[in-house]
Amino acid sequence: MTDTHAPAYNAVKRINLKKQAVQVPGSATPGSTPAYRLASTSASLVPCNPVTKARTLYANFQYAATHYPNDPCFGHRALVQESPAKAWAPYTWQTYGQVADRMTNLGSGLLRVYDEYVVQPARAKGEPVARLDKWHVGLYSINRPEWLLAEGACNCYSLVSVPLYDTLGPDALEYIVNHAEVQVVVASADRLINLVQVRDKCPGLKVIVSMDPLDSAAAGYLKLWAAEKDLVIISINEVEDLGRTAPLKHHPPTPEDLCTICYTSGTTGNPKGAMLTHGNMAATNMLGYHGLVYGRDDTHLSYLPLSHIFERAVVAMAMAGGSKIAFYRGDVTLLVEDIVASQPTAFISVPRLLNRIHAKLRAGTVDAPGVKGALFRRAYAAKIAQLESGGGYEHGFWDRLLFSKVKQVLGGKLRFVVSGSAPLHRDVMQFLRVALCCEVLEGFGQTENAAVCSVQLMGEHVPAQVGVPIASCEVKLVDVAEMGYFAKENRGEICIRGYNVFKGYWKDVEKTKETIDEDGWLHTGDIGTIDARGCIAIIDRKKALLKLSQGEYVAPEKIENTYALCPLVLQMFVHGDSLQSELVAMMVPEPEAFLAFVKAELGFSTATAADISKLCKDPKVVAAVLHELTVVGKEQKLRGFEFVKALHLDPAPWSVESGILTPSFKLKRPQAAQKYRATIDAMYAQLAADQKVGKNEARAPVESMDKAKL
Repeated sequence: MTDTHAPAYNAVKRINLKKQAVQVPGSATPGSTPAYRLASTSASLVPCNPVTKARTLYANFQYAATHYPNDPCFGHRALVQESPAKAWAPYTWQTYGQVADRMTNLGSGLLRVYDEYVVQPARAKGEPVARLDKWHVGLYSINRPEWLLAEGACNCYSLVSVPLYDTLGPDALEYIVNHAEVQVVVASADRLINLVQVRDKCPGLKVIVSMDPLDSAAAGYLKLWAAEKDLVIISINEVEDLGRTAPLKHHPPTPEDLCTICYTSGTTGNPKGAMLTHGNMAATNMLGYHGLVYGRDDTHLSYLPLSHIFERAVVAMAMAGGSKIAFYRGDVTLLVEDIVASQPTAFISVPRLLNRIHAKLRAGTVDAPGVKGALFRRAYAAKIAQLESGGGYEHGFWDRLLFSKVKQVLGGKLRFVVSGSAPLHRDVMQFLRVALCCEVLEGFGQTENAAVCSVQLMGEHVPAQVGVPIASCEVKLVDVAEMGYFAKENRGEICIRGYNVFKGYWKDVEKTKETIDEDGWLHTGDIGTIDARGCIAIIDRKKALLKLSQGEYVAPEKIENTYALCPLVLQMFVHGDSLQSELVAMMVPEPEAFLAFVKAELGFSTATAADISKLCKDPKVVAAVLHELTVVGKEQKLRGFEFVKALHLDPAPWSVESGILTPSFKLKRPQAAQKYRATIDAMYAQLAADQKVGKNEARAPVESMDKAKL
């Protein structure tokens, strides 16, 4: 890889894994630990990337556009054939210079459209027009070049972007458009009808800019329908043409200017709008101090939702280094093909996907039958011993013989994988480090601190921790007495302070005060500990606890992540009740692994995918799957009350559209509990009945299936 960054910033050769973060002298207060800072920059917090010196997202992109104007920037695959089967072109690219020009044209055009359809009509009616220079633009689509193009256009003219999750239902869409006072939305064609439908309840919405052409008959009818509602629909090409004919001088933001209102995907109630400044966003581009540097030879595949702050922060880091940004085709079932086609050097992911990759790779390697499996187990044992002794993830013999082929599954060019959003199990992390022959690192953050608080350092081989603070922030632990966590015992709520901490919640002073204290510390709600090296480990969640009838507290996410190590698990929801002493669970099985299991272990030799629904209702199948989960739980040393005692199998995967997952794919526990209320009650009733007769085995809430029908 070409090193485009200053040696002092690319800290790979200077990393000391034995002393990663240090305490700030004199910073301890009653009920809290001292503040911890990255060891290499402990003297003071760093506001921005020392190479680009960019304090805003605008300057972040302009650095790359100025230094690498002819390098490829955005890449996508066009659909070239619809039937009889879809066919896609190879990736085609726009350069940094071309993208910069389009941002200017689009931004100039947006200002002219806003003046024509929002400002002038309001003036004609004698109504006041507010924030003419700081108005809010909604972004509403899956990941695609036009999303980042529109964000960049906003940055050129100090407009505020408001991401709208592409899976929002009408209630949430209506709420955010109104709450954030969005008057112009840039949206993909498949989202236009959603906006027209909520127009009557969103009086401030005036203009929709379509990312796609509007030359079809259906688009014409939609424009007429919108016009009846006093809503203008115009294509992005038309807006760019307006700006191209009369480009306007950039109006760059300052670090203190509001950059985006990013709505958190709350599991209950309306989402909260986190106000992130340009300075907040720029302060996350610090990973060179951790040895993670994006450069001109790197490729990032953008598939995690851009409406979530995690992906936006990563893309900003990649663009600052002049990297390629390849976009997936919008279908997660085609993601592996997009990975092979784009050959990313960096793969940013979440445990939900990495767990599935882990399961499939294990099945084809160390869990394979015969000589192949035996050879891989020997190779894995040698590599894991080397890794955990600090010798790194590369092994000349075994990589050349076996693991170089495994690496090709994710394109063959990976330098590093970074996991965020939720805890990644230690066994999954170590396996992927060995199998993919690259760095696999974990980070921690949330929307309120612009996605990144801490990341593991390059070369780290110790799992089950989320690294050390980035150079722009510091971290401490604070007592949570009601849960028995005390800073003097090195356990407490993780609190963050620094350049990446948000301004607060849009129009919600009370929630802001609950989240940021008077000394500027952001209270995350996550419980952690900090080891002698300065590494942070997440051990609990302040609010996501279940209390069983015997008084034991249970962290359901921890148990779900443990059971996710079983290859049969696609999705898992663990439920407990304060009136019950045992846990129950709802599980969506991984189809391929589930079918292979029932064929090999239960004799359903003729079972096909069409039979999965029936198999999920069979008590023998349920009992066998519960047994497999119990084996995993014992291996991972779950405590007795943490084991699931009854199981329900659901063949239908949970989705954002079904209301069970948030747009960032977190489980909505209240909604899931409501969906499965009758099933949960039936499982507890069956457990009670079994206890009366001295039984302790899984029961299905529905009747058995006749195996002969398969």
